[in-house]
Amino acid sequence: MTGRQRDDVPDVELDAWVHRYTMSVFAEILEVPVPELEELDSWDVLGLSSLQNMNIVARLDQDLGGVPVTLLFEHPSPAQTAYYLLENKRDELRAAMSGWRAERETSTPSGR
Repeated sequence: MTGRQRDDVPDVELDAWVHRYTMSVFAEILEVPVPELEELDSWDVLGLSSLQNMNIVARLDQDLGGVPVTLLFEHPSPAQTAYYLLENKRDELRAAMSGWRAERETSTPSGR
C-alpha cells in the first residue's frame, strides 16, 4: 500500500520495529508470549539455555546474515540485541522490515 522504498523508512519507525522484531524472536525461541518478556532482562535472567541462545542467534543470522555467534554474550538482553542490530545491521533490517510489510499487505484483504 505504501510507495516507500526500504531506504525511506524513518529511523524512528525502524527502531520501534526492530525492538518488536527482537522481542518476537526471543519469545518464539523461548515459547512464551511477548508480554511475558522484559526487554531489559538478560538472557540468564530470561532462563535461556545454550541451545536457545544458539537458536536465537541462528534465527537472527537467517533473517539478517552475518550475526556473530557471541551476540547474546556481548549484548545479553533483547534491548541490547536490538541496539546492536540497529548499529550494525541497519540496511538488512530495512530490507527485512520492507519484506515483512509487503508480506503482510499481500496476506490481508484490502491491505489490512
